[in-house]
Amino acid sequence: MSCLPMVVVSYDYPLSPEGSKHFLSQAERWIRESLSCAGAIEYRTYRSADGMSPLVTGVVVCDTLDNAMASLPVAAKLAMEMRAYGATNIKMRVLAPSPVYPDPIKA
Repeated sequence: MSCLPMVVVSYDYPLSPEGSKHFLSQAERWIRESLSCAGAIEYRTYRSADGMSPLVTGVVVCDTLDNAMASLPVAAKLAMEMRAYGATNIKMRVLAPSPVYPDPIKA
């Protein structure tokens, strides 16, 4: 099985209790909207295990690179909404499998 392309959005989570509350009230809708894009397979979110950093990374795995690229306007719209709810340092990128090692290496 080869790796699939991903749309990656990283941001700093709102730190104030009020900002967090409002941000979380929209999170489920943002996830549903991300998954409604053509070719979206799954959504994952990562955060540091110790919780000492406000950095959060959201990943939408897509079936093709074309679908991942086509979902960027939706991701940009959602990023603007996230900013309005207190997220900062928002960065977006599309990652594709490496031509050097396109398949996962397992131990």
